[in-house]
Amino acid sequence: MQSSGQPSQQPPLQESDIPQLLQLLHGALSPDAAVQKHAESILASIASRTGYCSCLAAIVGNQGADHSARWLAAVQLKNSVNKYWRPRYDTGGLSHQEKAYLRGHFLQLIPQDDNQIAVQVALVIAKAARFDFPQQWPNLFIDLLAGIAVAPAAGGTPAPPSILLLRRTYVVLHHVLKELSSKRLAADQKAFADVAQLLFEHVWSSWGSLLQDILTRLPAELAAPAGSAPPQALLLAFERWLLLLKILRRLLLFGFRSDAKSLQPVPAVALVAPQLLAAMAALHQVQQQQQQSQQQRGQHSSAAVSHRQLSAMVERGMLKLIKTLSQVQQEHPWSFHHAGVLLSLLEACYTQLLAAAGQGPWSPAREALLLTCCQAVLAVLRCDSYAGRLSSNTAGAHTQQASTIKRMAGEVSGQLATWWGAPAQPPQLPALAAALAAAGSGPQQQQPQQQQADGQHTRQSALLVALIAGFFPLTHRDIDEWLDDGEQWALANADTASNLHGLKSCCHQLALSLLLANKASLAPVLVQLLQGVSACVPEGWGRGAAAAWPAIPGPPVPGPSGAANPAVLLLKEAVYEAVGLAAYELHDYIDYPGWLRGSLLPEMMAVGNQQHHQQADGSSSKHKLLLLVLPRAAARLVGHWVADLKATDRPAVYRALTVLLVQPSSADKQQQHKPDVVLQLAAVSAMRIIVDDFGFESEGFVEVLPAVMQALTGMLATSQELDTQTQVFGLMNLIIDRLGPDIKPHVGTVMPLLPQTWLAAADQSLLRIQALCCLSLLVNVLGPDSPALYPVLLPMLRESLHPDSHQPELLEDGLACWLVALRNAPGAAGDPQGPAIALLELTPALVSCLALSTEHIAMGMQLFTSLLLLGGAPFLATYGSQLMSACTAYVGEVVERGLLLMLPPVDLLLVAAPEQAAFVVLPFMQRLLGLLLSGRESAVVAANALALYGRLLLQRPAMFEQLLRNCTAAGMTQAMQPQGASDDAEALLLALTGLWCDAFDSIAQPLARKLAACALATLLKLPIKVIGLCPQVHSKHTQRDSLIFQY
Repeated sequence: MQSSGQPSQQPPLQESDIPQLLQLLHGALSPDAAVQKHAESILASIASRTGYCSCLAAIVGNQGADHSARWLAAVQLKNSVNKYWRPRYDTGGLSHQEKAYLRGHFLQLIPQDDNQIAVQVALVIAKAARFDFPQQWPNLFIDLLAGIAVAPAAGGTPAPPSILLLRRTYVVLHHVLKELSSKRLAADQKAFADVAQLLFEHVWSSWGSLLQDILTRLPAELAAPAGSAPPQALLLAFERWLLLLKILRRLLLFGFRSDAKSLQPVPAVALVAPQLLAAMAALHQVQQQQQQSQQQRGQHSSAAVSHRQLSAMVERGMLKLIKTLSQVQQEHPWSFHHAGVLLSLLEACYTQLLAAAGQGPWSPAREALLLTCCQAVLAVLRCDSYAGRLSSNTAGAHTQQASTIKRMAGEVSGQLATWWGAPAQPPQLPALAAALAAAGSGPQQQQPQQQQADGQHTRQSALLVALIAGFFPLTHRDIDEWLDDGEQWALANADTASNLHGLKSCCHQLALSLLLANKASLAPVLVQLLQGVSACVPEGWGRGAAAAWPAIPGPPVPGPSGAANPAVLLLKEAVYEAVGLAAYELHDYIDYPGWLRGSLLPEMMAVGNQQHHQQADGSSSKHKLLLLVLPRAAARLVGHWVADLKATDRPAVYRALTVLLVQPSSADKQQQHKPDVVLQLAAVSAMRIIVDDFGFESEGFVEVLPAVMQALTGMLATSQELDTQTQVFGLMNLIIDRLGPDIKPHVGTVMPLLPQTWLAAADQSLLRIQALCCLSLLVNVLGPDSPALYPVLLPMLRESLHPDSHQPELLEDGLACWLVALRNAPGAAGDPQGPAIALLELTPALVSCLALSTEHIAMGMQLFTSLLLLGGAPFLATYGSQLMSACTAYVGEVVERGLLLMLPPVDLLLVAAPEQAAFVVLPFMQRLLGLLLSGRESAVVAANALALYGRLLLQRPAMFEQLLRNCTAAGMTQAMQPQGASDDAEALLLALTGLWCDAFDSIAQPLARKLAACALATLLKLPIKVIGLCPQVHSKHTQRDSLIFQY
């Protein structure tokens, strides 16, 4: 048996080999590892043989075979089709005869009883269709539709296809269309459009029939008694309905050109979209009726439990319908609007979001539905077509088309503005009502705020308030996770506004988009909410003993272990989050300096006092968490508002963030105090933004520097999470970089931590890279005093630069760190007793690195230069030949840029040690000269290389003669026949002179032009006939040339 990967030369597998293949499949499923490994190796060796896929297909179709073996055969068949169906550079592929047989046999495998095998069969057909449709398999969809068509019976009565065949065929259609829709070539997209025309009528009519059947039977099934059997027929019909909905969605999205580009209406959207919206409304009505019925029966009744499958079915149907409508709106915005469903979709999503506000945490199905509603509204707000923004496809359109887009966008924008501006009421949440009442009772309120307090909300403002008050606050699930594992929770919720994959993240993005769309009317609403929650939380709350805290108005919300948390407090945290996200939009509406000094800084600075009283009066973990909610929110907000941070306020902000990092405990040092990592991570994030800001000044930060560095090193020592350690290292490196020499007194704090972190991160290369970056910055800061870091630096460099390291990704950062250490190393060049001798001993690692890959030429040449300047002649004597051999191997193998990078270090060799370097660089220059004379290098390389040959001629004429002799002996003049040359030596010298004259005008640097001119003058003065006697001619010019070289 042969290994897979090449066309098989062994006889094809026959039907008689199926039992043996089935036995191998059983062996691959064996619990015995040895048997399993042996069977897998044999299967891999025969995978490329002709007939292998046919035998697997026969096993899949054998209903009497073992189920597990059939499933594994289906998986192997899918992988083999993906690998061998189309010939590639490493596989011969299947023969045309076998592929033709399999295409017919695949359709016979569709009616599988097992769902898992049926899905694998569908994937097999999809993989084959991706390669063969439409050229080799043009009748694929016709055959699939014929298989589920109503066939006439013998008695004249039509016989409908079986339910199983319908389900499996729809699964195949779904996966085939999914595979074909991912092809992006124009011909493939046209073929998919033809498929859409073929399938649309059947899919649409079947979907509508199933919808009517489901809506007819669903109320009766929900009203059935508790002991009735599960409605399997209805569930199977709903499964087919969902599959058809997925197929329909793919046909609409990829089977018709987007009208955002073509500006042509899509009739299918006008036909389908209203029916999809009506189906969603019908399912929503059924859901409401079921909820009312459950409330009448009792939440824990047996009837409610027996109908949970139907409830899940209805929720899933609504989710898929909203998702389909939203995607169709994004792909065909104009047709979607003309169909009259745009505002209806917004109304449905708006209703869902307002009804669910403040009811969290939600079930996974409910949360997925709310997330889809958020994404649908967000897609409408961000739609480029509705905003009149020309896409890249229409940006070059003529004036008439652009004016058409503007006109249609104005029409849609007007309707959207009218809909958003309709009167509405925010959700009735007690905490929100208390905040709005507190804001409305203030003596100084602007007129828009008075209108909002009087209840004159629009849909836009009501949705914004609902998002902030109903979805932003921490739920009791968040509180539990904070108390159980605060570090994991903080990392998961660190940047919730950067993606749309979570409900809270999407709500953040939606609230921000609403503010961007109508800042003038919504910014006062958010400011009013901020004033209300600030007024609801008394000024002295959270300071001093817990018994002395003022009462917070408003109802409590459930917390961990049955505890109750003030809802207004959590609402204030949510408002802080919203104000932080909208920092740019609220710049003109909030007096940030006054708010910072009056509220934010005291809330952060109170942490130390809170910790003291918590230990004194034995406050519970609930009180501890309540104390930390607002400081965390304040720290995150300060990070968002860094652009408005005044220079006079920066020292106070540094001190407040340092308090959150250190979290000082009581004066009793015997009491153990563990800082809250959630607060620390919030402070790290905010401090990183502030230190990285353009307005950062080191004078105000030096005061808190010792405490900050101590706290950061403590976090690195105690945390086991890679993300936490990466964030802490990032802040520490930034501080070192921005403060420079001011960090010197604190190097001793960081040094002991680096070896510990390096050893602990044996399998975490990202953390080791951070450690190398930190070490590079410390070396750069210490400068001539950097040898104090060598006990830490050298072991890390040796491991990073080792050619057999198990973490090769450390090589680049190790080279950079080594370069920084060389540039800051003290001592005179060539001092054998200097402290930097250990850095020079790492040179073999550079030789190995250069021999391994051309990726590090730039860094390698910089290291070569620094090593030569630091090591001098002793270094050249020890390692010069090795390094130049590595460089010589690159000549002719790298592009122009790589060769230009190697020329300066070689020139430096000739300058630093002319006597020794001439012998070392001779092979490099000989090989380069051959390329230059043959014309295989560019004029830029030739112009820069002239400095090398000129310096060698002026400085070591004997070695220049030896170079010419070596080139002549190597046969470089065989292809040269310049006029007037009597022998090979004259031909070589004449060719070099001609090259020199041609490339002279390309030399850009003045000093290099002078050097090349002097060398050319010397070269032209040589008598060509006496090239063999060059030494005595050269000796006449030695004294003058040495003066030129010194210049």
